Formats: sequence, structure tokens, C-alpha cells
Amino acid sequence: MSVYISSSQYLESILVTTDESSNDPGPHYDLIAFLAIVQQFKIDILPVMWDAVGAVGKGATATVHQSTVNVGLEFALKRTEQLFKARKAPKAFELLIWEVTVLGAPAIRNHSNIVDLEGICWEIDKEYQELSPVLVFQKARHGDLAAYLTSPAGMRSSFDTKLSLCVDIAHAIDTLHSSSKYSRVK
Repeated sequence: MSVYISSSQYLESILVTTDESSNDPGPHYDLIAFLAIVQQFKIDILPVMWDAVGAVGKGATATVHQSTVNVGLEFALKRTEQLFKARKAPKAFELLIWEVTVLGAPAIRNHSNIVDLEGICWEIDKEYQELSPVLVFQKARHGDLAAYLTSPAGMRSSFDTKLSLCVDIAHAIDTLHSSSKYSRVK
């Protein structure tokens, strides 16, 4: 079995595993493929031990927790354990590979209105004894947009400030969509 990466462009990276017993080489999503993408995009693997303070959000693929590393430095931790608990590791790795591929693209990494992927760390599920990656982002100073807009500072914001936020968000979404040849960015 051999694994190779074809990368004519960042977002066209394809991981293919050739298995001698199969005539159908195709995308192969597993821990090795995930680590290859992490390495390709030079995403740091962080030696972080953390305690999740509390959930700040939940989506279809992960729960986002916050953790304080030191005074003034908080991280948002996108924990993917729910994908792995569902025993859908290949699908979980496929989603993570796409997310890291999009977030690792230079246009995305250098965009002032898109949060940076700081690195990855690991979580071990005590019940299943399974390893799952955790995506690490620096936590936004004012939380998510809804938290900001309902905060006293957000409520005092002028119409021009709110309009400027909308324009910044539109530019970020446009960059996400235009950076992806594949319409996987929602």
C-alpha cells in the first residue's frame, strides 16, 4: 500500500491510497491522511493539555469549547469526538481534512476577517479509548457575532459600525467560496 499527495494547487490536494487487492484507488480518509494534510499546510501540532471550561457552541460536526491557557489568552477548541463516537471515523476524517484544507489555504490564512487555525491537539475518549483531533483557534475577544451584538458594547454600536461588520463578513464569505473549487464551503 502506498500513500501519495498530488498537490497542483492547495485546495486540489487529493489523498489516494492504492491497495493491491483493489482495482479502485480512491480517496482514503484516516489518521495518516489527516496528518499528511496537517503537515502539508504546516499546521502546528500543539502539545496542549487543556480543560474545557464550557461549551460556547455546537454544530453538526463538533462542539466548540473554550479553554484559558493563561491570563489574556483563550482558545476555542473544536472538539470532534461526537463524529468519532458515532463510529464514523472515515467520514469524520474526511470532514476534518476538508476543513484543514480550506483553513490552511493561503488566502484564508491571511484573511483579516477569518479566524486562524492555530493548530491541532488531541483528545482521548476515556470510554472508547479512541483518539480524536481537536482544532485549536484563538478565541474571539468578543465571542461570536450574536454574543457581541447582544452585549452592551454591541448594542451601543452605531449603524455604520454594524454595516462595516456586515461588509467584513461578506468579504470573508466571498474569500471562503472563491478559494474553494469544490462547493464544500457552506
